[in-house]
Amino acid sequence: MRLDARRLTASMVFGLLAGVSFSSAGPADGRILATAPDVLAESWDQLPEGYRDQFTREEYERVRAGGDVERLRVVYSSGGLRVTGFVSRPAHVARGAELPAIVYNRGGNRDYGAIDAWDKVIFHRLAESGFVVLASQYRGADGGEGSDEFGGSDVQDVMSLFPLARRLGYVDMRNVFMLGFSRGGMMTYLAIRDGAPVRAAAVVGGLSDLPGLAAYRPPMRRMWTRLWASFGGGTEALMEERSAIRWPERLDKPLLLLHGGGDRRVPLDQSLRLAAALRAAGGTVQLCVFPDDGHELARHGVERDARVVGWFREFRASSQARPGA
Repeated sequence: MRLDARRLTASMVFGLLAGVSFSSAGPADGRILATAPDVLAESWDQLPEGYRDQFTREEYERVRAGGDVERLRVVYSSGGLRVTGFVSRPAHVARGAELPAIVYNRGGNRDYGAIDAWDKVIFHRLAESGFVVLASQYRGADGGEGSDEFGGSDVQDVMSLFPLARRLGYVDMRNVFMLGFSRGGMMTYLAIRDGAPVRAAAVVGGLSDLPGLAAYRPPMRRMWTRLWASFGGGTEALMEERSAIRWPERLDKPLLLLHGGGDRRVPLDQSLRLAAALRAAGGTVQLCVFPDDGHELARHGVERDARVVGWFREFRASSQARPGA
């Protein structure tokens, strides 16, 4: 269950941008068009019960207050479109310092599963651990232009976060990582396949085999058919092309796969088989299974996030390894 986020801020920002135009060429990708403070409007009592089971009131109120984390809502350019995204970072950073970053890929499709209070608690945890967090709502969601293609041109919205990070001026571009949940796992695999400049990645309940998921959950095939109707190619071909299980040799970054044994949305088999394929291809992979948990590892949220941070720190480049130093 995900809370429908309030969109007033996004509507206001996009209204201010009504007359803005920019080139759709590659160099324009990641250009920040507008920023606004990212305000968590929902009180603890307004959150779904399922959220309140995953973190304490004390932690949520600390996230709402901001404290040591600065949160921004941004509108940025991607493939000629205006897309909504978020940036969270430690608030107190020494002048001229560069911080490692995490590109966060959300799950869901269109406005279902759009980034909200649940994700922002995770952002806060990661930022408190010293990372800048960058995330996209993907095109067609939360007031963004374009249409969700579930792994098509919308992968560019993920890739555009890298030049955005560079433009911020405080991201250590040698130490950028990626974290994906569910559909965001698929986006992570596709981004790595397409050359995302990350040192390592982590995926929670990730989708690696679309035909396999379609067989397990037939409504997914119907949803994809609707989303892909105008993007060319048949549904079967598009499912195959977006399935990392078909091209594990192209996932050339260290991968941490976390999955719940009781996941009813994306079965554990999706990570088990991908881990085996990665090992066979000579890849670096660690698989962590939580037998008593579900899709988002809700019962182990703190451990989940700590494992992700630990994995990224393991593969972080030394601050002494600057070229020419």
